[in-house]
Amino acid sequence: MIRLNLIVEGPTELGFIDKVLKPYLAQKNIFVSARCVETSRNRRANKIYRGGLSTYLKVRSDLLRWIKEDQNVGVYFSTMFDLYALPSNFPRFEEAHRLKDKYRLVEELELGFSADVAERRFLPYIQLHEFEALLLCDPGKLGDFFIGQEQAIGKISSQVNKFSTPELINLDLPPSKLIMDKIPEYGYQKASAGPIVGGKIGIELMRRKCQHFDSWLNKIENL
Repeated sequence: MIRLNLIVEGPTELGFIDKVLKPYLAQKNIFVSARCVETSRNRRANKIYRGGLSTYLKVRSDLLRWIKEDQNVGVYFSTMFDLYALPSNFPRFEEAHRLKDKYRLVEELELGFSADVAERRFLPYIQLHEFEALLLCDPGKLGDFFIGQEQAIGKISSQVNKFSTPELINLDLPPSKLIMDKIPEYGYQKASAGPIVGGKIGIELMRRKCQHFDSWLNKIENL
């Protein structure tokens, strides 16, 4: 049995992990615990605030805290953060952004992240370019949540079809804004829509269409 402790960027990713990825990996005897990254805490009120990626130091601090707390055998750690709007103080940020190939860019960031944390149980993952790339593996499934939006979804699909993979969608609009441009309601319903639409699409299709996502899951499955 393998346990995976996973720190994610926000509630949309957390919902996707809990409702879609966690059951998928459980079938492979890999059991996931996920939480949003800690952003601040009020010690007087004994309250922790989570969600959002403001600085790398907060990410590193939260990750190292969890690593220190859970030293059990068979436990590994990972992340799910968006490349889009990633804080510029991430390790090797400038070096990575000199690379034109986006897959090499994100891999360089992950290598820098891993080296800085210096923990053999850590498998960093940064999503190319946003979580919503996974939803654009089958834009039609947006219609299962946003009823009556067939015309808007058709326009989204026509944009998606211009790219070889949803992971490379980040030109005029990143994935989330491509959806919101046609379906504005997604902006305030993403935390509920993301996991539901992701569940309709399924992990296997996401793996076929998103090679970096698939590579991450291969690493987890091969632990």
